[in-house]
Amino acid sequence: MDFDIGVDYDANMKLAKKVFMEAAEVFKYRISKIPPMVYMKSLGDSSVVFNIRFWVKNADYWNAKFEFYSYVFDMMKEKGINLPFPQVTLSQRVPLSLAVDDSGK
Repeated sequence: MDFDIGVDYDANMKLAKKVFMEAAEVFKYRISKIPPMVYMKSLGDSSVVFNIRFWVKNADYWNAKFEFYSYVFDMMKEKGINLPFPQVTLSQRVPLSLAVDDSGK
């Protein structure tokens, strides 16, 4: 299995990595003989992206794929790790001038 999961830039990255590792280690479909891997993959537009990898049996692939997202989501919420959402920062190069007429509008 190979999962990319984003974390809010304000989150504690060491805690996030620890939570992802714990989630992978105890996940019911993971083949326990092969240790999971968790690493920071990239700095995205709205999140720090972690990659989580572990092995499962072929027969468990789809159940594992769909259940792991829910499992990790719940663990992140429980540990107070914020989930990212797209954000846009606007900047203005030319000063904006506003005029108020005599009516106060």
